[in-house]
Amino acid sequence: MIMRRYTVLLAIVLAFCAFCVPSASSQIIDLSGITELRKGDYENALKILTTRLASNPNDAVLQKALLRVYIETGKYSEAEAAAKKFLQKTPDSGGVRHELGETLAITGRYSEAIAEFERAAADSKDSAGDKLESELRRAELLDLIGQQDRARSIYESFVKYYKDNDPENARELTLIARALVHLERYQDANDMYRAAIEADTGYLEAQLGASELFTEKYAYSDAATFLDDALRLNPNSARAFLDIARNKRFEVAMRSQQHWRKRCRSTRTSSKHSHSKLRSRSTPDVSKKPQQTLKRHSKSIRVRWKHIHSKPRCSIYRIATSNRRSQPHSRSVQSTATFTTRSRTTPPSRAAPSRLHSSRAAPPRSRPICGTHI
Repeated sequence: MIMRRYTVLLAIVLAFCAFCVPSASSQIIDLSGITELRKGDYENALKILTTRLASNPNDAVLQKALLRVYIETGKYSEAEAAAKKFLQKTPDSGGVRHELGETLAITGRYSEAIAEFERAAADSKDSAGDKLESELRRAELLDLIGQQDRARSIYESFVKYYKDNDPENARELTLIARALVHLERYQDANDMYRAAIEADTGYLEAQLGASELFTEKYAYSDAATFLDDALRLNPNSARAFLDIARNKRFEVAMRSQQHWRKRCRSTRTSSKHSHSKLRSRSTPDVSKKPQQTLKRHSKSIRVRWKHIHSKPRCSIYRIATSNRRSQPHSRSVQSTATFTTRSRTTPPSRAAPSRLHSSRAAPPRSRPICGTHI
């Protein structure tokens, strides 16, 4: 009896395992193509998803994954054509309509993209994540075209959703964190991103969102750690490489700005020291030796004044003095010498200062310039 019971139990267990093994293998087959997409192997993902859609053309999950491959590889026209073709057969597919809105937003058709996101959110009643994602993208585009009031009301609805439902899914937590960033509640967004990463360390959007938040708040080293984790998940993510470039550019700009601030401070301090040294050298120390310093400075002033006034103003002075030595009674020479030594603003006489005993009268001359018209 005991042996019969054991054999019956063994047969039941084997039958149960035989029933479960095909379901597990079918789940693995269902994830083929989507797994390659998450890892960034876009070429193989495109081949696998195209093959699977050929046998099952009405599968909305596979079609959405194929559209994501087109968007990640920059094939926007193919993505738009495939999405519109699929929506003609199944117009209630919210996920496919969302990817169509992403294609329209990337190509700059914001009004059409907003309409598609709104309809995608209405069609995604069964999936809370798809609905939140479509609503968030609609709000971001409304904010982009200047309708901040409508966008803010949508962002605040995410906060209400979190308070009412208390989600634990990494995707929903990441979407709520992005809404909090737009509401400028950065600390709450940081906590939400960390909760999403704890819920699922392999969720790429949480890593990228956290890195973008830390880059915006000037924590470049922390942002770099999140970006390293993101590249481990998907080494071919275009968004990850763009975030790395932005992080490096802002970090270099901040370092150069700090460097120039230090240089400006050092030059200011050095200029202050130099000015103080010049003042100490130029101003006489009257308190220590008043009589000697005053005598020294007055003597130097007299010497400089004498040296300046002993120099001839121009070459006409030298010619006039030489002519005066040879002809001491010449009035023209005296007037010229007086003009050159006393004032520069008085106009000169029309008579020629030289050629004192020439038979011809000298032609009228213009105002003499030092060293040129003599």
